[in-house]
This record gives sequence, C-alpha cells and structure tokens, in this order.
Amino acid sequence: MPAKGTKWGDGLKARANNYDIQRRAQGNSGPGLKGEKLWRDALRIELFRPDEKHNVKRLQMIAAKVVDLAIAGDMDAIKEIGNRIDGKPNMSVEHTGDGGGPIQYVIIGAKEAIQSKLAGILAAEETSGISGKPH
Repeated sequence: MPAKGTKWGDGLKARANNYDIQRRAQGNSGPGLKGEKLWRDALRIELFRPDEKHNVKRLQMIAAKVVDLAIAGDMDAIKEIGNRIDGKPNMSVEHTGDGGGPIQYVIIGAKEAIQSKLAGILAAEETSGISGKPH
C-alpha cells in the first residue's frame, strides 16, 4: 500500500524520473534515441527491484511461478523453461535438386551467358518461323 497522502503512481513516477536523470548523466539526451527500448528499461527497473514482502527480486518470484506451473504440467511453462535452458530448436530445412537429387551448380562467365541466351532466342525464332533477317 502507498503511504498516506500519496497516489499509487507517485513511486513509479519518482523511479522513472530518477532513471531519466541517470540516463541524461550518462550522455543520453532523452526519449527518441536510436535503439532506445523504453518498455524494456521500465521492465528491468521493476523486475530487479526487491519485493518488500518476500525480500527477493521480483524476477526471482516470476521464475519461481513459471517453475511451479511447469511442475503442475503447464505445457507453455515447460516449453518456456526448455527454450531458455536449451535454446529454441532450430527449424530444419532441406534443399534438393530435381527429383530429390543433389543441387547442381553451373558457373558461366558473362560471354557464355550472352551466347547461350542468343542461341536460345535464335532457336525459338527458327522453330516459330520468325526470322530476324530483313526481307
């Protein structure tokens, strides 16, 4: 409970102001800086603040709750612990060539690429009866 004569938000405002003063002292001029993470910073302040009732950091209380949920069989909690301890599993992607065979690479120079393209165009003209020659 807040002290008599204060509002719930007063303590949060005081901590936020103190944090802003500390940031400015470190050379950060204020909100809107590139890469600034205001929500992350606010959460860190609250998570690492000791809980007055239990005399532990709030982050430890949250971790204990996640472990309790996992022990009770909550699959989301179990997955979260597994992902944090072992890392998220990587998605396996397999690449294959035609018919499931190996991928084939053909490296050609610019001259060969142009010649190949022109040969394809000339072959298409011959089969369609179109000629690029003047009449």
